[in-house]
Amino acid sequence: MTIPLPIADAALKTARITLRQSPISLEYYARANWVDTAPQMVQTLLVESFEIQARSSAWDDSRSRCVPIIAC
Repeated sequence: MTIPLPIADAALKTARITLRQSPISLEYYARANWVDTAPQMVQTLLVESFEIQARSSAWDDSRSRCVPIIAC
């Protein structure tokens, strides 16, 4: 499965850590960076989440919330 890179505003397509103190202003922490850009970090977390879900559902079907539908 391929998960595309999430779409983000230009202000978040950077490794700089953003700070939003009001709805109309955006600042960056001085001399502080994430290890990657926000979209890349979110993509990584999504991939890891799907992998964990796939592993856990392979050995434990009791957590499944699927209910079979019977057509009459």
